[in-house]
Amino acid sequence: MSLAAIKQSLSPRSPHDERAIGVALALLAYLSWGLLPLYWKQLQGVPSSQAVAHRIVWSAAFCLIWLTLQRRLPELVKVFFQWRTACILCATGTLLGVNWLVYIWAVNQNRVLESSLGYFMTPLMNVLLGTVVLRETLRPKQWIAVALATAGVLNFALRLNALPWIALCLALTFSTYGLVRKQTAIKPIVGLAVEMIALSPLATIFLFRVHQQGVGAFGYSSHNNLF
Repeated sequence: MSLAAIKQSLSPRSPHDERAIGVALALLAYLSWGLLPLYWKQLQGVPSSQAVAHRIVWSAAFCLIWLTLQRRLPELVKVFFQWRTACILCATGTLLGVNWLVYIWAVNQNRVLESSLGYFMTPLMNVLLGTVVLRETLRPKQWIAVALATAGVLNFALRLNALPWIALCLALTFSTYGLVRKQTAIKPIVGLAVEMIALSPLATIFLFRVHQQGVGAFGYSSHNNLF
């Protein structure tokens, strides 16, 4: 089956289908986020900064390969000639990089519950930004759902007996990322490619320096190389 046929078969055919696909993708996203700490635990000996730098570089490479296979590289190149869009994607890439760094550090410091709280707070932060910044409105039943979710998050946060700065940082960076990213009409994979390409030079220089210093995590352990 051709790529075009697969794309057509996966494309929504009605608003109901579109909502169903959206819900399914959201569930898969949260499932993957829930399982992600198990992955990062396998790299607990790798400094968080190096893990993030590798994630950026390999993500950029994957996006380029994927767009090449889809013959969409001209679409990617076109973005770099759109100054406003390119600047926005550089900003969102920075927010994403900070989010990744805090999250991986938290997991490797055995603060998984606090980082999980951040992703419970993120939807509530999205609602706040949506109502205040984008002037969106919620139906009464939706406000009830938001109130219940807020009560649950507050109960969890109060049990920490400390300011949940990790959770707040994760929620703020990811929700702000979504808000700013919404200001562009760029397709997701193209936008991610631009974000990763923008961060890749700094990530590559950093990785080159740590390998020169003999403290690089890649290339010295088959376990780390595999993961």
